[in-house]
Amino acid sequence: MNCEDLQSRLSAYIDGEVSAEEAELIREHLSICSDCAHEEELLCRTSDFLSRWKNLRAPDGFCEALLAKADDPSFRPRRIIRYAVRPFADPKAFVKMAFYGAAVLLLCVGVIFFASLPFERTPMVTASFLCRVFPGQSGRRRPVH
Repeated sequence: MNCEDLQSRLSAYIDGEVSAEEAELIREHLSICSDCAHEEELLCRTSDFLSRWKNLRAPDGFCEALLAKADDPSFRPRRIIRYAVRPFADPKAFVKMAFYGAAVLLLCVGVIFFASLPFERTPMVTASFLCRVFPGQSGRRRPVH
């Protein structure tokens, strides 16, 4: 068994959900690999810590009080959520935000595309490029007076 195989089965091993043959292979690997043994130790500690909290319960009336608080119109987080959602209620504002979002996305895609091109393929304005774009123009420069 290699480290990658062990990492995918380590949690099941600690929970006792592997066969006896697989458990033996895992124990052999843990005896020779210090990194995996350390990972197993951390996972065991975490599992032990979390098992202490298994029977933790909320106090009586906690859920009802929380729901009542959420229904209270003066509850600040409710106002924040309403303010954040308000632009989506106005169709004009929504279209405007969608347009700006699309423009930013297009700009990002363009930058990423051109940044990924090799230097030889990057569009450059050269004399030969200008001659191809403007074929009727002569290649001679006008004298500057």
